[in-house]
Amino acid sequence: MTKVPPDADLSTAVGTVNLEQALIDVEIANARVMDLTARLSEVTAELARTKQRLGRVSPPTQSTVSRGVRLVRRILGKVARKVAGLVRRLAA
Repeated sequence: MTKVPPDADLSTAVGTVNLEQALIDVEIANARVMDLTARLSEVTAELARTKQRLGRVSPPTQSTVSRGVRLVRRILGKVARKVAGLVRRLAA
């Protein structure tokens, strides 16, 4: 936690605390995205195995995996832009 100088005015102190909280929130959001990505990968693999056992379709193709990766990147980009906006507002 950043120390706020004792002579800092209230708005500076609050801004520092808000910025720190925003950074903590970013770390938590990133951890959640990573966890959800791992879960999605596990479920996708399990679904592919189940479908293969049922004889309906073959395992996921490289294009399917690539689409999933692009989707995750888009989601991460949106989260990053929202967080950056929050940080800019809090820093102002």
